[in-house]
Amino acid sequence: MPDTNSCRAVDVAEEYADNRTVHVQLKAAHASAQAVCRRVTTANNYPGPCAACAAAEVSGADFQHGFDRCIYGSVVATCASTDHRSRIPAPEFAAARSLANRQQATLLRDIFGNPFRPVAFAPEWRTGTAVILAAQMYESRTFDAMPILADALQDAGCDNEDILNHCRSLGPHVRGCWVVDLVLGKG
Repeated sequence: MPDTNSCRAVDVAEEYADNRTVHVQLKAAHASAQAVCRRVTTANNYPGPCAACAAAEVSGADFQHGFDRCIYGSVVATCASTDHRSRIPAPEFAAARSLANRQQATLLRDIFGNPFRPVAFAPEWRTGTAVILAAQMYESRTFDAMPILADALQDAGCDNEDILNHCRSLGPHVRGCWVVDLVLGKG
């Protein structure tokens, strides 16, 4: 992202989702990110303004609109050519939108799992090792230890194939991963 205010808006939105900050701080971060968005959008559609505007939107109160703008921003950023002032041809935009939609669907599956196959998480699977691994991944936003988490859960008696397969999959895994959230008691 082109500006620290944009990064801060995303961080505050995450903190707000985790109940670690208050609405007043979210509104302040949103206002700062909006100012960046207004300043950089005069340069036309290219990845910097799209990222700045997506950050402003995701920290706003209208989450559905913010989600739509984030998708749009990722499409434009995907399509942006080296000549940032050129318009994106319709076929390239459609292809990039399709790619962005698939990527968004992959991220949503990581966050929500399969809504048609809810998973019951047994409390005895929430061992000290599993919680420490999950907390480290959550805070660092690095999910390389997901296969190790699968082993820890399996050692604790977890035999749920959806959980174990998800942990051992290539991902991508992101903050908010449904398995990590279950281990941390967030889900």
